[in-house]
Amino acid sequence: MDFNASIISPQATGSSIKVNHMIDLRMIDELTRKLGESLPPGLSQAKDEAETQFRAVLTGAFERMNLVTREEYDAQCSVLARTREKLESLEQRMDELQSI
Repeated sequence: MDFNASIISPQATGSSIKVNHMIDLRMIDELTRKLGESLPPGLSQAKDEAETQFRAVLTGAFERMNLVTREEYDAQCSVLARTREKLESLEQRMDELQSI
């Protein structure tokens, strides 16, 4: 699963969107499982405990990042584009009225 394709950081894009969505737990479970599988064979007994710790660390880290889904980001970009168009239209109309 490509994490960057599904969730982006508003801070990285320069956006001021402040939306907090729940992190996809399936993604965290998959990352946790992969981390557990990467442990050396000698640590297989501690695998369950390590995966629990990995899950806690990943969940906490993602929650602190204030991430939004790609869908929410795209929706906000669309709203912003329409708002800019409306502003430009209103500015043009205001200029026309002022020139009369």
